[in-house]
Amino acid sequence: MKKYFISILLITLLVTTGVYKVQSQIKIQNENINNNNINTNINNQNVNENKNVNDKPKEVKPEPIIMQATAYDLSIQCCGKSYSNPSRGKTTDGYNLTNKHHSETWVVSSNKFPMGTKLQLEFPESHKQYNGIYICRDTGNFDENVLDIYLGDFGEKVSKETINFGRVDVRVEIIK
Repeated sequence: MKKYFISILLITLLVTTGVYKVQSQIKIQNENINNNNINTNINNQNVNENKNVNDKPKEVKPEPIIMQATAYDLSIQCCGKSYSNPSRGKTTDGYNLTNKHHSETWVVSSNKFPMGTKLQLEFPESHKQYNGIYICRDTGNFDENVLDIYLGDFGEKVSKETINFGRVDVRVEIIK
């Protein structure tokens, strides 16, 4: 009977100890859950305080790139079309450059940008008169990293301005 009584005491002791352990673990878990909820609420409150209802997502502005710039006019040498050609002076998008000067049109030919793209071009000091906002209206038979700047309609012979333009680096920023 003594062995039986000791066995019951041991079992009772083990069960009681196990119950206390389980209860303490549950209490610790509940405290951790409550602390996490408090931290989450604080973090959400901080986020909401820092966020203005009228805030709009910031546009990511593309970084300016450096490209090569060349020049063209409507001469036969540059475009291959005489006055009698009905497509002389017509850009890929249908814009008519005939009898127009650079300062009237601000057109650029490019194989890199889609038609209608607006580009802010910044030239070196030697070509600063060409700084401005251009519209891609034409394509050409040149490298993707080259822009061809329209200078004007000077007749069927290539102009000195076009020849003197040469090839220069230009800083290009996409406007739209």
